[in-house]
Amino acid sequence: MMTAPSGADKACEECEAPCRTEMELRHDVLMDGELRLNCNIHVKGSTLEEKLRRQELELEELRALRRRYEAQKMELQRALLYQQLAHRPDSYCLTEALENEGDAYSLLKDTAKRILRGNMTLRNAMRVWVKQREGHSEASLRAE
Repeated sequence: MMTAPSGADKACEECEAPCRTEMELRHDVLMDGELRLNCNIHVKGSTLEEKLRRQELELEELRALRRRYEAQKMELQRALLYQQLAHRPDSYCLTEALENEGDAYSLLKDTAKRILRGNMTLRNAMRVWVKQREGHSEASLRAE
């Protein structure tokens, strides 16, 4: 024996209806970063062209949203790199590389390589200078 739905049941159904509609129109972001629409829009009286136009508009909005999130993600990564680089020697050169537009990681990598090459050159020059000084001091000791 079925009973007539109460007022509370009707209210619950009315509250769940928008949630179901929202879930039907949900968009899934795939692992490869591409967006794919997983929605079924059933509007009475609308043609296929109208449905496709709506889906294209939604897709364009999602692409713009993805670009905005990617920009925010890059800003967050740059901020984290600034914090990590602040206490390192030669941090000025590294943070300057981060401030330039473009691929932050490749610029940072190139700058780090340049700093390492410069440091290696300085170490080698210092070794040569120390050996020359030792050679001069040995020669002066022999002369005395």
